[in-house]
Amino acid sequence: MSTRQDCPTCPSRDVTDTHIGRCRFVTTERTSAEQYGATQGIPAVATADAWAHLGHVATPQDATRIIRQIVDLGWRPVIGKDPGRLWTGGDDRG
Repeated sequence: MSTRQDCPTCPSRDVTDTHIGRCRFVTTERTSAEQYGATQGIPAVATADAWAHLGHVATPQDATRIIRQIVDLGWRPVIGKDPGRLWTGGDDRG
């Protein structure tokens, strides 16, 4: 049985070594995606949000690779229903 400790990466307390390793790994991958997005002026919070959604269907490494693909293909600044924030990049579908 491993000794329980506080996570040096997140505010979680009383966790195992397994949590600490996983948390460090996930944080590193998310940060990498955020930094890649930042090269194109994408806010870290937007990149982290997309990365988190991808994390439900992909590994952390795959989520980071997918974010890189999205950025390389052309990031759509806003996805949603607010007409005032919708991207208008020449798409006539509205």
